[in-house]
Amino acid sequence: MNEIQKLNVSDDLPAWIKWDDFKDSVRHWYPIYKLYDAYYYLKHRLYYKMHLIDTKMEKGHWIDADYRMLYGMMNLLKDFVEEEKCFEHVVYDDTDEHIHAASEIRAIYEWWNNYQYRLDEINEQLDVWYKASRYTTHPNPDNIFDSLNISISENEKKESDKLHEMEQQLEKEEEEMLIRLVKIRRFLWV
Repeated sequence: MNEIQKLNVSDDLPAWIKWDDFKDSVRHWYPIYKLYDAYYYLKHRLYYKMHLIDTKMEKGHWIDADYRMLYGMMNLLKDFVEEEKCFEHVVYDDTDEHIHAASEIRAIYEWWNNYQYRLDEINEQLDVWYKASRYTTHPNPDNIFDSLNISISENEKKESDKLHEMEQQLEKEEEEMLIRLVKIRRFLWV
């Protein structure tokens, strides 16, 4: 009689079923349970690193907390959609709440994917403003302090106002999207 047959209490079930039951019960024995806990702790701490939020921002530069928060939260959503494949694993069409959450997830995700284009537009406007500014038209560009006494041209004022308006609009959108994301956070699981 082999070891697996010795573990069987009755002969009506196949031996491998009883062996699986035995292995599952062994997992709950105290010393072995602690080994499993240590294994999963190390796996999630060192490999998956679920305790960290990857902002996917350039490393080695100072980044203010408001941008770390924005990038961290939005990249969590992006990872949720792309890596965890939420729309393949979660049914979002069974209740009105789930339907609303799915539409919010898609809307915020699309906004975040187009975010870099908005930043590029603002940088282009910054270049336009700088070219129209008194700092580039001053006869002595090496001494920037002399240009402070020159009055602001109409073109520079127009470009500056446009740049300021674009930045304010983007800040409002960022705040709105962060609020919307926080409101649906309980639906972000697979």
